[in-house]
Amino acid sequence: MLRGRTTDKKSAEEALSSAQQAGQTRAAELRSAHHQHQEELNRTKRECEREIRRLMDEIKLKDRAVSVLDKALGLQAGHAHRLQLQTQAAEQQIAALRDAQRGGSQPNTNPAPNTCPHLSQEERDTRRFQLKIAELSAVVRKLEDRNALLSEERNELLKRLRETESQFLPLLDKNRRLSRKNEEMALSLRRLDNKLRFVTQENMEMVTMRRPNSLNDLDRSRSSYHGYSQDEREMEFLRLQVLEQQHVIDDLSKALETAGYVKNVIERDMLLRYRRQDSVRRETDL
Repeated sequence: MLRGRTTDKKSAEEALSSAQQAGQTRAAELRSAHHQHQEELNRTKRECEREIRRLMDEIKLKDRAVSVLDKALGLQAGHAHRLQLQTQAAEQQIAALRDAQRGGSQPNTNPAPNTCPHLSQEERDTRRFQLKIAELSAVVRKLEDRNALLSEERNELLKRLRETESQFLPLLDKNRRLSRKNEEMALSLRRLDNKLRFVTQENMEMVTMRRPNSLNDLDRSRSSYHGYSQDEREMEFLRLQVLEQQHVIDDLSKALETAGYVKNVIERDMLLRYRRQDSVRRETDL
């Protein structure tokens, strides 16, 4: 029975030691996993920040290009409007000259010879105005083509800007999710550290706590013996019983050894006395 209790006690101590080692191993594994996850989060966060900065720079460049194109379109539109006004003014002047020519040719069917230079000058002015109108029309067409190209380029830049923004928003969401997950992991790590510190402190208290050497010591230390659970107190009680019984057995063994020694001495004395009496009897017979 005592041997079985001793075996149970050793098994319980081994189970407690194994549980403590398993807890420390698990805490170390969790700490290592959190460290790896923290490094991965930091690396992902740096990559996201780098990508966000790149996209922001690209957005700024495209926005600047769009503003430049808007200014260029405004300037081209103003220039085209001025050219249209000049063209309209030239057409009005040509119409006025034509009206003047028709008005001057109707009253005199046979014009005087001195009016020919005036008519030739008017024809030259008309031809010059027509050439100027043709040039202005060509410039207007070129400006309209240029304006159309700039509008297409502006639309393309706006499209790319929207695509960049659509890529930028998921990165922001991912960065926020990673930051939230990082905060949760940090909170879990703090909780695990507190739990590990508490368990370590309890283990140190259990190791440094003085074990009573007898049942009387156990009774006297009831008030300060609150660190153990009910099962552990029962195991300690059984251990102390075994210890006291072992002391009793040791005392009895010593007593038996002493009694055996005394018995051997008495038997040796009796044997010596018997031999002495036997030798005396033989001498008397002789």
